[in-house]
Amino acid sequence: MEKSNLRKQLRKLRISREETSSRAENPSPSERAIQLIMQDLEQRRKLYEKLGTALSPGTDSTVSSKPASSAPRWSQMDQREREIAKTEKALLEREEKLRAHLEDFEKQRALITDQKILEKLQQLDQQISALAAPAAKAPAKNNHDAGLLQKPAVPEPRDPLREDLAEPSRPPSGKHGTGISRLDDLLGGGLPAGTNLLLNGSRHSGPDVLSRFLVAEGLRQGIPVIWVLTDQDMESVQEGMSAVLEGYLDFERRGLVRYVDLYSTRIGSAALHENVWHISVTESDALEKLEHVVSDIAAGFARKEMHYYLVFQSVSTLIASMDSQAILKFLLPFTGRRHREGAIAYYLVDPGVSQAGEIELLEHMMAGSINLKKEGEKYFLSIQGVGDEVRSRTWIAYTFARSRFQLGSFALTHIR
Repeated sequence: MEKSNLRKQLRKLRISREETSSRAENPSPSERAIQLIMQDLEQRRKLYEKLGTALSPGTDSTVSSKPASSAPRWSQMDQREREIAKTEKALLEREEKLRAHLEDFEKQRALITDQKILEKLQQLDQQISALAAPAAKAPAKNNHDAGLLQKPAVPEPRDPLREDLAEPSRPPSGKHGTGISRLDDLLGGGLPAGTNLLLNGSRHSGPDVLSRFLVAEGLRQGIPVIWVLTDQDMESVQEGMSAVLEGYLDFERRGLVRYVDLYSTRIGSAALHENVWHISVTESDALEKLEHVVSDIAAGFARKEMHYYLVFQSVSTLIASMDSQAILKFLLPFTGRRHREGAIAYYLVDPGVSQAGEIELLEHMMAGSINLKKEGEKYFLSIQGVGDEVRSRTWIAYTFARSRFQLGSFALTHIR
C-alpha cells in the first residue's frame, strides 16, 4: 500500500517537472509579457543604481563628474532662455506702440492737403503784413533817427492772380481765340465763354497740341487755366507747353496755372507743389474730391473777376481707370457748372479707348466737338455743334507737329 502511494507521488513529480520544463521552453503570451516587464524593471534598477553612484558626493569616476560639471551650464541656459523671452516681450510691446504711432501719423497726414498748406501760408503772409504795418506807420523823431531806426518796409503779400496782369483784351464778338487763327475763322471768330468742347481724336492725331494752343492763347490774355490730368504729370505738360509758349513757367509762378493730378499717385511720383492737387483714382470719393478742388480753384478765380480755361486730359483714361457709368454721371453736372462759371473747357477723348456709345453720351453734354481722324498719311478735322456761325462742317485737312497746328488750304466759302 505504501509502495503504491510512493509510486503515485513520484509519477506526479515527474509530470509536474515535465510540465515546468515545457512551460519554460514554450511560455505563454502572458508569461512572456511578465518576463519582459521584469527584465525592464531590472534594467531600470541597475540604471538607478549607476545614477545614484554617479551623483553621490566624493566620487572620482568619470561618469559622476559629467553631471556635476553640466549642472551650471543647464542653469545658465535656463537663465538665458528667460532673458530671451523677456526681450521678445519688450520688443512686441515696442512694436505695438510703434504701430499705434504710425496709425496716428497716417491719420494726421491724411488730414493735411495741399489746399490747407496754401491757406496756412496765406495766413502767415497776412500776419507778417499786420506786424510790419505799425512799424511802417510810426514816425521817426528826426531825420537821423529815421535813417537809423526805420526798418525796411515788408512788402504786401503777393497776389499771384493780379500781379502784372493788365485788363485782357477781348475780341469784339465776345468770343475767345483758340490760338490757331484759321481755326478761329472756321469757328466764326472763336469760342464763346461757357463752352464745353469735346476733342475727339486718337492720341497721335494732335488733340493735345490743340489744347496747348488754347492754353497759350488764354495765358497771353491773362486768363488762368486748370489742367485736369489723368494720363500724364505736370512735368510732361510743362515740357509740351514750353514748346508752344515761351515763358510758360513764369505764368505758373504768377499763379495763372493750376493742376489737378489724378495720374501721379498711380505711378508713385506725387511730388508736393503749390500749384498741384493730387487725387488718387483708387479712392472711393475721388470724383467728389475732383469736383470740390476744381470748384474751389474756380471760386478763387471768380473772386478776382476772372473766368478761366480748363483742359481735361483725358476723359478716356479716367473711364478706363474707373467705372464708366460713374464717370458719365459725374461729368453731366461737372460740365454744367463749368458752363455756368463761363469757362472754356476742352475734354479729350480717344475713340480707340472709349466706346462709341460713351462718346455719343459725352457729345450730348457738350456744346460741340472737334473731331480728328487719320486717313492714310493725312489728317482731317471737322466741327460739330458750337453754334450756327461755323463756316463749314466738312472734313478739312490739317498738319501738326509738337509746336505747330495748321489747317490746310480750302475754299473761301469755308474760311473767310
